[in-house]
Amino acid sequence: MKKVMIFLLLVLPVLGFGQIEKGDWMFGGSAFFSSQKYDGANDRVTVFEIAPNVGYFITKNIALGADLSFFRVGKGDIWLEASPFARYYYKHVFVQAKYLTKNVGSYSNTGFDVSLGHAFFLKPNVAFEPELYFRKLRGAAAHSDYGLRLGVQFYW
Repeated sequence: MKKVMIFLLLVLPVLGFGQIEKGDWMFGGSAFFSSQKYDGANDRVTVFEIAPNVGYFITKNIALGADLSFFRVGKGDIWLEASPFARYYYKHVFVQAKYLTKNVGSYSNTGFDVSLGHAFFLKPNVAFEPELYFRKLRGAAAHSDYGLRLGVQFYW
């Protein structure tokens, strides 16, 4: 696995260079899986999330948009969360910030998610995007976590 990651980091950047210009759109999404054990809990909590998104470049290298996250915690219900985001690119490295709000029944959470990623352009308009994230939520299920998300974006 380590050799595959080194190969991807060294070879993928030279495969293509995409354009990120004012007026362009991005469409894609990301996914992640985590298994966590909270203080005082007996069992681990498993989370799986898929988050399609859409964004618009208001200027060169700055996109605003929203994602719609579908996630499942343990064997519970599937939850839905809409989050606005802002993304800034420097070359093909990006920083993204999201505002999180989650209302499920009587539970309510708000928070933020920040991430640092790289857009590896496989074709001029298709990028593979691994990103490291940190998320903090306040409210009924307050917690923070961090990890790796993997995504794909289409630019046009």
